[in-house]
Amino acid sequence: MVNLQELASERSLAWIKVSITVVACWFLWREWRSPHQFSERAKKRFAGALAVLSLAAFFQFSHYSSPGYFHRWDVFHYYVGSKYAPELGYKKLYACTAVADAETGDAEHVAQRRMRVLEDDSVSLAGAALSTAATCKQRFSAGRWAEFRSDIAWFRRVSGGGEWWELMQLDHGFNASPVWAATGHAISNRVTPSIAHFRWLAAIDVALMGGCLLLLWWAFGWRIAALATVFWGSQAPAELYWTGGAFLRQDWLFACVLGVALLRKRYFFGAGAALAYAALVRAFPVLLFSGLLVLMLRELVITRRLSIRYRRLIAGAVTCAALLIPWGASVRGFRAYDEFVDHIGMHAQTPITNHMSLRTLFSASPNIRLVELQDARQLDRIEPWIRARRARLDEYRVAYWLTAAALLGGFAYTVWRLRTAWLAVCLGMLPILSVTDPSCYYYSLWLLAAVASRARRSLEMAALGLAATSQIVALRFRPPDERYYAMAAAYVIFSVVLVGMFARRTPCLGDRDPR
Repeated sequence: MVNLQELASERSLAWIKVSITVVACWFLWREWRSPHQFSERAKKRFAGALAVLSLAAFFQFSHYSSPGYFHRWDVFHYYVGSKYAPELGYKKLYACTAVADAETGDAEHVAQRRMRVLEDDSVSLAGAALSTAATCKQRFSAGRWAEFRSDIAWFRRVSGGGEWWELMQLDHGFNASPVWAATGHAISNRVTPSIAHFRWLAAIDVALMGGCLLLLWWAFGWRIAALATVFWGSQAPAELYWTGGAFLRQDWLFACVLGVALLRKRYFFGAGAALAYAALVRAFPVLLFSGLLVLMLRELVITRRLSIRYRRLIAGAVTCAALLIPWGASVRGFRAYDEFVDHIGMHAQTPITNHMSLRTLFSASPNIRLVELQDARQLDRIEPWIRARRARLDEYRVAYWLTAAALLGGFAYTVWRLRTAWLAVCLGMLPILSVTDPSCYYYSLWLLAAVASRARRSLEMAALGLAATSQIVALRFRPPDERYYAMAAAYVIFSVVLVGMFARRTPCLGDRDPR
């Protein structure tokens, strides 16, 4: 009898996912060699079976890395960060946690543990926060402080209260936008901490993930939906480990997929609103508008006017922003946006091992390895690695920006020729990795490569090959900086090739925007 727990081990899951992609590629190759070999019914059954198996592998055959499908690390940041956003802002999560922790636990031990200082992204001993405890407590009313202290004690208890809990205080804070924070605040203040409640909150993401696949089926058909499912379930960067069992972490992805689906169905107002929502909750998806801006510019140059579809798209985006920007200010006022920009800007300047982008490639080198540059004598043990990465990027900054400009230019040229709105958004992954530095778990967005195969059938095998490559990289490289550097290289190359495939000639899509 198959032992599902053994199947759910990291290495076993990786090989299972590689095997799924290999089988899928074999079937696609057989189909290409003999187009009439399989009936439509047989294709649907085979694709459905692989999709179900991919989902089972993605969800680790129900043997989750986060016990009980409750991601303690992520939920701590997003539940506490949003619930107490009025008091904590973006700077005080760890400092006030240390104060509350000291009042409900071992104050002497808390004073000696390490803590991320979110004002400058450095690391210090938590004793510095305890010395100014009154300043932290003044941010809260008496009732809110008692509730905060109780919540922190609960999270410490369910997180084991040991090294893992202490490592959580070295992360990079609460990073959600004010719009997401306002939504999270409205929900978290109505949900008391309990494992059962957080499982229900985690189910929101599962529903959103299922919604993504249903949207692709609705807009692009069963084939694209099945391919996207296999890719999503088989890729390595955005595995369940990172955000599975978390609190509302897939809303941005659902909005991106919704935007592409609505563009395909020609609901331009809704598409603009959906893409604007994604940009307002996660910032970097704003670059998905870059291809649409190229199309609008082309239309203005040629016709001196914007067609009704693009006016509707702009109206949808503006309407969404007009509604959600004040909503985002409802918790801390409009200063929350300045604080968010400052926090994210500082965060972006700190190299992190699981970042993946063009910038990653220019900041890394064979001589900058985490296993060699860690220094246990320092409070921030990876500070030597961070300094080396920063110095490397400074040295090659001009080359980096020239390369990014060349990639953006190639992207604009390709989109200018394509004249297809939904495809322009799918290709927008190249601008994202060229000018931003996303963490690995945001690479679930690359399922849009499967959507692009609607216009280039050869992309089906290429997308599956990328998923398999990412798993092989995960098996080959254990140190996280080397693993995600190699994955970044694979995704950058793939994204460049993806855009290049559409630059060769204009595909006949049948749903192209008019000249």
